[in-house]
Amino acid sequence: MHTMRIVVLLALLSSITVPAAFGSPSAQPQDASGLLEASARSLEGVQSMRISTVMETQSSFPGGSFSSSFTATGEFQAPDRVRVVSEQGPMGQRFETILIGRTWSRIGDGRWRPTAPAPGPLHPEILAAGIRELGGYLVNPAVSDEGVQYVVSADLDIGRAAAGDPSALSLIAGPFIGPPGTLDLEGATARLTFTIERSTLYLLAMEMTMAVPPPSGPGGFRPPGEMSMRMTVSLSDFNDPSIRIEPPIASSSPKQWPEGIFG
Repeated sequence: MHTMRIVVLLALLSSITVPAAFGSPSAQPQDASGLLEASARSLEGVQSMRISTVMETQSSFPGGSFSSSFTATGEFQAPDRVRVVSEQGPMGQRFETILIGRTWSRIGDGRWRPTAPAPGPLHPEILAAGIRELGGYLVNPAVSDEGVQYVVSADLDIGRAAAGDPSALSLIAGPFIGPPGTLDLEGATARLTFTIERSTLYLLAMEMTMAVPPPSGPGGFRPPGEMSMRMTVSLSDFNDPSIRIEPPIASSSPKQWPEGIFG
């Protein structure tokens, strides 16, 4: 946060171009679709970067409301080294994962344990694939040239996105919607904004807002209320040579994974 068919507004976008340094004139993206594809190609060549994710959710029903937050920061080093630190829940429990061919994880400052591989969206090629997929479900996208960056904004065809490849929608909204089929997305609305650096075409930020009606009850009755989410993914420090990810050092800390988790 999956994606939506782009309806190109030619009259609005005909003046949007990309500097010649990023391809021949015929290859220059003239619309939202071309701009997102160019950004995806640029990401595929990134050798290192940092990423941060912030998700805030709000559920309101008759008689009360509930809010929660999720944050994650991470680094990528080519070809396949990833480190992610996340915090979730009211206590802000900290999880850390390192992926270098194999995967290690730990809770807080506890002991590192081998876990199942899970590169997630931090790898540039996975991000690029998600951008392409999401770009296919955009409704009436608009492109604005803000000097040093382009901004692509559009509504998201949630129904088609959820029925398509679920990996793209999970890319941006996974922690909110859960695995495919977990959340009833009928009647849901969403809007996406992509911020792209003009000089490099790197994706700088991707923001998604989503509103979901509460699940239907017996007989199809849907109670009043709403669940909403705002997710922002920010990318920075592209090709920074100081980004180096090493395997974890064995910890002597007595802290362990809770009984039953990862053995």
